[in-house]
Amino acid sequence: MNILQRLIQKAKNPRGTIGSSMLCIMNAAHMRLTNWGLQKIHIRKDAITLDIGCGGGKTIHTLSKRIPFGKIYGIDYSDQAVENSKKANIQDVKKEK
Repeated sequence: MNILQRLIQKAKNPRGTIGSSMLCIMNAAHMRLTNWGLQKIHIRKDAITLDIGCGGGKTIHTLSKRIPFGKIYGIDYSDQAVENSKKANIQDVKKEK
């Protein structure tokens, strides 16, 4: 398996150090589209939201700013993604937001 194929496999279910790095790259790569999409919808300040495929947690962080009185949940197939997302949003996790 060549390196490109290995990276594609890691992107499907990020794990370990390489997977964690891939999640950071995904966060950066997806933010422009995510921000565009979030600007197109109204989200109440007390909304309850679910980020399906939460990846590295950047979208949850962005939603947290827009939903100061709500609740945000994130799920992902990758345990590494859930761990990274929790770390990236530790203050909200502590507040059980």
